[in-house]
Amino acid sequence: GGGISSGTVVTITLEDVEPPATGDTYELGFSRGAADTESATFSVDAPPTFVVTVDDFDDEVLEGDTVDVDVTVENTGDLQDTQTVELNVDDDQDGSFHLTPDDTQVTLASGDSESFTLSYTTKDGDAPGIDFEVTSDQDREEWSVTVETLDLSGTDATDIVPNVDQQQQTFEFTFDEALSSAETATITLENAPQDDSVLDHNNEGVVDDEGEGGSIDLDQSGTDVVFTYADGESIPAGTSVELRVPQIDVGSETDQSDPYDFVFGRSDNAGTRSIPVEVSRDTGQGELQNVEASDLVGTVPQTQEITFTPTTDMVGIESVGELVSIDLTDALDLYGNASVTSVSNATLDALDVRSDAAFIRVNADSGVSAGTEIAVTLEDVEPPATGDTYELGFSRGAADTESTTFAVDAPPNFAVTVDSFDDEVLEGDTVDVDVTVENTGDLEDTQSIQLNVDDNQNGTFDVAADTNWLTLAGGDSESFTLSYTTQDGDAPGIDFEVTSDQDREEHSATVNVSMADVVEVDENGGWTFDTEPGQTGVAFDIANTSTGQDVVITEVGVDEANDGGGNPTDADFVRDDEDAGGEFGILQNRQSNTGFDPVLLNLGDGKLDIQPNNTTGLDVNFTLGPGEQEPIGFNQFHEAGGNNTTLNMNGGSATVRLVFQDGSEDTYAFQGLPNQPS
Repeated sequence: GGGISSGTVVTITLEDVEPPATGDTYELGFSRGAADTESATFSVDAPPTFVVTVDDFDDEVLEGDTVDVDVTVENTGDLQDTQTVELNVDDDQDGSFHLTPDDTQVTLASGDSESFTLSYTTKDGDAPGIDFEVTSDQDREEWSVTVETLDLSGTDATDIVPNVDQQQQTFEFTFDEALSSAETATITLENAPQDDSVLDHNNEGVVDDEGEGGSIDLDQSGTDVVFTYADGESIPAGTSVELRVPQIDVGSETDQSDPYDFVFGRSDNAGTRSIPVEVSRDTGQGELQNVEASDLVGTVPQTQEITFTPTTDMVGIESVGELVSIDLTDALDLYGNASVTSVSNATLDALDVRSDAAFIRVNADSGVSAGTEIAVTLEDVEPPATGDTYELGFSRGAADTESTTFAVDAPPNFAVTVDSFDDEVLEGDTVDVDVTVENTGDLEDTQSIQLNVDDNQNGTFDVAADTNWLTLAGGDSESFTLSYTTQDGDAPGIDFEVTSDQDREEHSATVNVSMADVVEVDENGGWTFDTEPGQTGVAFDIANTSTGQDVVITEVGVDEANDGGGNPTDADFVRDDEDAGGEFGILQNRQSNTGFDPVLLNLGDGKLDIQPNNTTGLDVNFTLGPGEQEPIGFNQFHEAGGNNTTLNMNGGSATVRLVFQDGSEDTYAFQGLPNQPS
């Protein structure tokens, strides 16, 4: 009555609408009186339907085994849904699927599918079979599984190592039901390798069946290896049987990538149990601890110790003690000349080194208590090279295999490098040698690094000049300085070596004698002279005694001077004008007053005081070649103040100081100087 406003949604609800089928689409028409017509469509969708398909399952198992059911579920409806897919088990096959051991939740859009596995582990009493169903909310599939009873439990077989002859393997099982006198139990290696170099069982072994007296028989006819256990009497239920087979040859060609299956069964029961056995150096279940082989050092023949400790007692059964086999083949090249010198707490059963395999067997013939270390000592183990790591495999007869590794380390090698040194020095100076030492080996060591000197260069480094003790780990290095102070007589040079226990470097250094040491002045041969009235000079002969070294004078001085009466004078070398006085050089004529050639000292306006340790540099250095001798002197030696008072130097004295280019210097004391020698 009141009308409908624009924009208002009008909803019409119909009940009991019943589509005749899904998948169709329908059209509805709408007519408004004041306008034209409109239409709308709707569809009838199929609801979610999760269709179950069992793709595969284990249709025959032993009690205790797991039944795996591979399932695919597809949503054939039009709408997405989430459902729980269940595995339900009827364990007594009475039609009631009352166990739900596994399920999974699945979300599927229309047309999607998903595959997965559901599982059920069988239990005692499930024999002779079970039924199971896999269900979704809309679908189910039902199947049956045959469940057998083996009447054997505790089935086990130990792993073994490759490359070892007559090693030991142990099989175990327990009778859940009595074994009649007419029945047998078997252990079968199906499709056994036929090549003796691969895998070969050649002994029926020894039985421990809790004193029941059963025996074992070995049959290798055909491609199977079959161990058959039997007794003339009934074996009670609960009896555990251990079979120790001592002579299994496992050659170098044995495939270690896949396990060998040993199948346990009873003649009165169709069920069997397969136990995988690995041929491997390490399955990690060997009931051994502290399994070690000592590392080796270098490539010389040496001793190696292999040790292991059982975690459970090792016992002997009749004449067969429990064995531990050690596969050496990975390190075959090391043991060609080796021998076992001792085995502690056990007996050496064999050491066998061949072209393609090597092994040791140790026999616990007298029994070894848990926790007792067994040590095998070998001599003349000779590594062909350093830097490699080897694996040894250990097989214990009553357990599985374990392994250890050892390395062949490079011995310590202290490599010596001389980085720098003083290659030219004067006698008395120190030669510093900068050294770097690196341990290029693998092992830490402490060594003495020595600087040895051959001071006469005759090939004998007999002077131990300096030492540094170093401790270096493998790969480490250290730099330091060694020193040698040269001695009189070391000229013209020395050889030196820097050594470690393994290395050395040799070098040479030039040793010069100081110029002061090669200069020879006759202190009794000096003289004085008058260059002109009131002006006096002092002269003397100087010689260079070296055969290959120049002498260069750079500074001169007079420490003291006395007149002929022994009176000290403060006379100076002075320069009166630009062209005269204050000269030092070679006398042109030993009779003095013809002057000097060349003029080496020009004092300018200065003066040279007569006082100790006072020197003045030469304008031009004075050089005296090897083997040369010259008369040299000071010109214009007169009283201070330039008053031209003549000093009577006849019989006087003077101490002359010469400074040389290499820094050396010396003084020469002239006493009773005569005047102008002939």
